[in-house]
Amino acid sequence: MGFSAGLSERHAAAAAVREACERALSGLGEGPPPDVALAFFSPHHLGEAEAIAAAVAERTGAAAVAGCSGEGVIGEHECEGKPALSVLAGRLPGARVRTHHVTQEEIAAAVPGGEDEAERGELPAEGWWTAVGTALGPGERRVLIVLADPFSVDVEELLRQVNAGLPGVPAIGGLASAGFMPGQNRVLKDAEVVGEGAVVVSIEGRFGFEALVSQGCRPIGRHLVITRAQGNVIASIGGRPALEAIRDIITHLPPDEQRRCQRALHVGRVIDEAKERFGRGDFLIRNLVGADPESGAIAIADHVRTGQTIQLHVRDAEAATEDLKHLLADRTGNVGGEGPASAGMLLFSCNGRGRRLFKVPDHDVSLLRGALGAVPVAGFFCGGEVGPIGGRNFLHGYTSSVGIFTAAHPAG
Repeated sequence: MGFSAGLSERHAAAAAVREACERALSGLGEGPPPDVALAFFSPHHLGEAEAIAAAVAERTGAAAVAGCSGEGVIGEHECEGKPALSVLAGRLPGARVRTHHVTQEEIAAAVPGGEDEAERGELPAEGWWTAVGTALGPGERRVLIVLADPFSVDVEELLRQVNAGLPGVPAIGGLASAGFMPGQNRVLKDAEVVGEGAVVVSIEGRFGFEALVSQGCRPIGRHLVITRAQGNVIASIGGRPALEAIRDIITHLPPDEQRRCQRALHVGRVIDEAKERFGRGDFLIRNLVGADPESGAIAIADHVRTGQTIQLHVRDAEAATEDLKHLLADRTGNVGGEGPASAGMLLFSCNGRGRRLFKVPDHDVSLLRGALGAVPVAGFFCGGEVGPIGGRNFLHGYTSSVGIFTAAHPAG
């Protein structure tokens, strides 16, 4: 297995593609063409998206090509507000790599019930997910890379179908973010640009892969149990009005933590209630979107049910740095020593992070490469990030979703 990355900040798209591809291929050295090439480009190159797709496919000779436009581009450093194009090329001996264009019509056709996830029931026996890949052999695994246009496809439903139709398969990726209106983003599939929907890359074979999802939050207070809820509204927690229970927790915090809660309070719900203990990585973080002082109910950006466990979280630059450092430290501790050697890395970071949040350049990529070494990396700043939490794939915000390819299949 081998990966290499190339980053170009040239203003002309043709020159940027040439430079990025040459750097990526030179790092791979002699051998067959790469099995996969992933390319990400800034808004400055939107008008040349078709030429970029064709040039990346031709210059790399990769069996599968995918990519998209992003507000900012990530390579060996983070490029914000300037022209940039990043390419990650990889050889995965014996692996099967395929690209799939998934439309909203295909996703909608597989929805078996109403809007409430609990009422939808099981997926049909066949759907777009059955064409994603082939049957896995002994010791093989499958990883999905999801790149989507946020205006033309329901990515949350797409991921729900991945979770149901391909259980246990991790998906990473993000929503194209170079445009803020329908029709402004570009998603690449092989040598072409797709006008809408999502491109899903399926990689199957014997290789190691780890997904790290840093939701940029720190837990505060204690675990809470929802005692009455409907839809996205939590009416009571622990038998008390939800707003009263939350205020009680906040009033017992130190003054500086109380100030953080006023600016950036979020709610995390446990993904796997069967676990005996809950810690970082067990909670799906969602925004607190409203509160009703009269009824004492709160609303969050997620569907909730009575009996679920939640915990308050705060999000700011300090919490986001701490969370990513904890994830990297946990990875090293879980695998022992320095961990398996990383061959290549994809980084999908929220466009609300970067300099906007941390006030310094290269925050996330510097932390990752500082912990993992000078790993070839490519990615972009997204309008929503895809990654697994608690064994299921979700669409996130303010997150850094990281996919790490390693030479050896992890034990277990």
